[in-house]
Amino acid sequence: MVKVLLKQKDPKDKTKWIQKKFYFDGYIKSNLDLGIDQLKNDFDQVWFIDGAEGAGKSDLMIQLAYYVNKPETRHNLIDRICLTPEEFEKAISKADKYESVGLDEAFSGMSSSGTLSKINRVLQRKFTEIRAKNLFIFIVAPSFMDIMRYFAIWRSKCLIHVYLGKGRKRGFAAFYGEKKKRVLYMLGKRNFYNYSCVRPLFVFRYIKQLHYAINKEEYDLKKNSVVFATDEELKSQRLSSQKKLIFKKVIINLIEKDPTISNKSLSDIIGLSSGTIRVYRREIDKKEDNS
Repeated sequence: MVKVLLKQKDPKDKTKWIQKKFYFDGYIKSNLDLGIDQLKNDFDQVWFIDGAEGAGKSDLMIQLAYYVNKPETRHNLIDRICLTPEEFEKAISKADKYESVGLDEAFSGMSSSGTLSKINRVLQRKFTEIRAKNLFIFIVAPSFMDIMRYFAIWRSKCLIHVYLGKGRKRGFAAFYGEKKKRVLYMLGKRNFYNYSCVRPLFVFRYIKQLHYAINKEEYDLKKNSVVFATDEELKSQRLSSQKKLIFKKVIINLIEKDPTISNKSLSDIIGLSSGTIRVYRREIDKKEDNS
């Protein structure tokens, strides 16, 4: 491990500078330095980090993002560590040149196809801006192989796969460069998400340093607020589905009593618009046809 002293502005007094001590594996530090140099030569950097749940992906991502971010804005990095695709898109729009932006979606269900589609759409919309601002982007995902092929293979620089060591110890990771990750994406998918089918460029160790990079209590509050919002959204979706099912059952019962009943009459009885009744009736007819 290499000891590195990184400076940032004092959050309590922006006119003062403070230093923080970090430790990084020499190989990963060299690749981070190379990425910083490439940003200055008008390139962007998109790094994916994936691995098992609870393996320490978030901790690794935040300390790497802190290292590569320009010193002038390291003190407010937490504002650019995002927990939803929507927040990620806004952070990219607000980011200044040579800043790092991270998306930590793994803990809140990024494996769902809907969320992955959102992330792919954000990347499509924002890649020109990422390049123009020379941003260093980190995306934490449950599996790199679920990302859209174009971004995973062609528009990202590397993959860091985090894994648990003996006795389920944290702090282990494998680094796949541009060529290695391309091969891994193709072969790994065919072999049921098998990461051992391609040898990494190197493996490395890392230690917990998230609390040096950002305020951990503030970050935990941020995570909890997103989890709570997600839970409320799911409850709302479930209630909407239940209401829709009840309305459909009422429509079916009324049609069985009077097959000639019009959508206008159903609308007056149930209290829904004629357009909604029309949609529900099409869905009911389609379901009966399939049956």
